[in-house]
Amino acid sequence: MTPFTHIVVLGGAGKMGRGIVLLLLQRVAQGDHFRVTIVDTDPSQFDGVKEYFRYHLQKIDSKRVAVCLQALCFLTRVEECGPADLVFEAIIENVEIKADVLAKVDKATGGRAIFFTNTSSIPIHVLEEKARLKGRILGFHFYNPPPVQQLVEMITPKGAPKDLKTLGLEMGEKLKKRIVPSTDIAGFIGNGHFMREIVFAWHLVERLSHQMSLSEALVVVNTVYQEWLLRPMGIFQLVDYVGIDVCTEILKIMRTFLEEDALHCPYLERLIGKGVRGGQHPDGSQKSGIFEYQEGLPKGVYDVEKGLYMPYKAHSLGNGVTEGLTWRSLLKDPEREVKIAAYFKRLSSEDLFGAQLAMEMLSASHAIGKKLVEEGVAHSLEDVNTVLRLGFYHLYGVGFK
Repeated sequence: MTPFTHIVVLGGAGKMGRGIVLLLLQRVAQGDHFRVTIVDTDPSQFDGVKEYFRYHLQKIDSKRVAVCLQALCFLTRVEECGPADLVFEAIIENVEIKADVLAKVDKATGGRAIFFTNTSSIPIHVLEEKARLKGRILGFHFYNPPPVQQLVEMITPKGAPKDLKTLGLEMGEKLKKRIVPSTDIAGFIGNGHFMREIVFAWHLVERLSHQMSLSEALVVVNTVYQEWLLRPMGIFQLVDYVGIDVCTEILKIMRTFLEEDALHCPYLERLIGKGVRGGQHPDGSQKSGIFEYQEGLPKGVYDVEKGLYMPYKAHSLGNGVTEGLTWRSLLKDPEREVKIAAYFKRLSSEDLFGAQLAMEMLSASHAIGKKLVEEGVAHSLEDVNTVLRLGFYHLYGVGFK
C-alpha cells in the first residue's frame, strides 16, 4: 500500500470520527508516519477528544502517546485542510450535506485525495457523482465504536478502478478489520437488514396493540427480540442506541433510492416530532428514546399521547423455554451453535405466546437475509450472517429457521 503522509478525518470529534482517528493513531504508535487532521465544526469538543485519545493511547503504548498526539491537527474549516492523500468522512447522514462537504474538501486538498465515506445507507455512486469524485471514493462503513468493532462494510461503486478496491482491502488489513463487500445499493447489508427488521417489528407492535396497550406491545416485541432470539438488546433498544433520528433518516434515504414505500415507520417520526431522539451522551451512556433508561436498562416507555414515560411492564410470554440461555451466557460458549440449534428446534414446537412471536421474527429475519442475496446486495447469506454477527453482535445471523 502506498504510504500516506496526510490523512483528513471529517467529523473527527464525533463518536464515529474519533474512533476512526484512534485507529489511525494506533498505526502511528506502531511506527507509521503520517499527519492526521481532524475537521469538525464544534471546537468545544476538541479538548475532550484529546483526552479521549490520550486515555486510550496510554493503554496501548504509554511511550508513544506524545508522538501520536503531535501527529494531530484540529480545524473547523475544510478550506484549511491543505493537500492530503486520504480523507475519511464521518459526518451527518444526509446526501446533500455530505456531497457538498466532500466537494469542498476535494478542492481544498488538491483534487487528488482518495475518499473513504462512512455512510451506512447512501449509495456511493450518488456521492461520487454529486461531489465529482470519479474513481476516488469508496464506501468504508465502520460499525460503532470503530476501535472495538471488527467489521467494515466495503462498498465499491460500479466502474471504480481496481486499485481503489485493493487500497480498501489493504487499509482494512492495516486497521485489523474484517472486510465484508456489499453492492452499491442503498442501505447495503447492515441497514438493509436492520431497517427492514425495524419496520417488521413495528407492524408486530401495531398488531399486538389491538389486544394490549401500545406501551405493552413495544415492551413485548423488544423483550422477545432480546431474550427469546438471544440477542444483546431488543430491536427498539437498538433503535434508541443508534438514534431515532438517525434511523428515520436512513429509512428515508433507502425509501428514496430504492423506491420502496414500505420502508416507513410513522411511529419513529411521531417521536421525532415530540423531540424524542435517543442516541448516546458523550460518555457513551444511553439517552432516553422509545425507552427511558436507568443504568443502561429500560425502565420506562414513552407514551406519545401523554408525552411522558410510563412504567416498563412486560406482558406474560410464557416461562421456562429459554432454560437459562442468554446472549451473554452463550457468547463464549464453545458449544453455542449446538445449543442454539437445539433451542430453536424446541422453540418451534412450543405454542407459548413468546415462542410464536420469536419464530415469526426469526422467519422474517431469514427472509430479509435471503432477499438481500437475491437482489444482489450481499454476495451470499454467509456475508449477511457475518455482518449481523460482527456488526450487530448476533450469535447466529439469520442461519436458524
